[in-house]
Amino acid sequence: MNHSQMLKVGSNFNVLHIFLNQLTGALAEDRAVFKVAFSLWNYRGRLVELYVMMEKNRFFWGIKMVTCYLKYVIDPYKLNEFEEYGKMWIRLVNKLGGTHQGYFLPHEGANNIAYALFTFPSLAAYEEYRVKMALDAECQEAYKFAEETKCILSYERSFMRPIFE
Repeated sequence: MNHSQMLKVGSNFNVLHIFLNQLTGALAEDRAVFKVAFSLWNYRGRLVELYVMMEKNRFFWGIKMVTCYLKYVIDPYKLNEFEEYGKMWIRLVNKLGGTHQGYFLPHEGANNIAYALFTFPSLAAYEEYRVKMALDAECQEAYKFAEETKCILSYERSFMRPIFE
């Protein structure tokens, strides 16, 4: 994680600041750079991985969060089927540890493009979700529904790092 991806720790992190000062005092002078990673619960009760870095007595922190961005090419004559499919996955992603931001269906403009966004605390949490998803009967039913209805013609999956402030 580079400096542009980290935010300077503010006064709300006094306890963390004290901890890092104590840790720094224990380190030899030639070890001026180090990172610490730990987990916290965010305001929604989800586990979030947090990185803290100290370099030359400056403290930085950053949240390792990943958002999956899906762009679908759908059959515009099967919009109702795709909407049903989306509703299945919103519940399933939330059940398996993610936070689903929703599906976005065509309204004006192209009638065959839809999007979905869902977030995990880290790429490792997303990979864990993929393992659970492969074993989950409801997830397999959702895949089967899409195959049988042929509401999805193709899709692209990308991973983004969200910025909230």
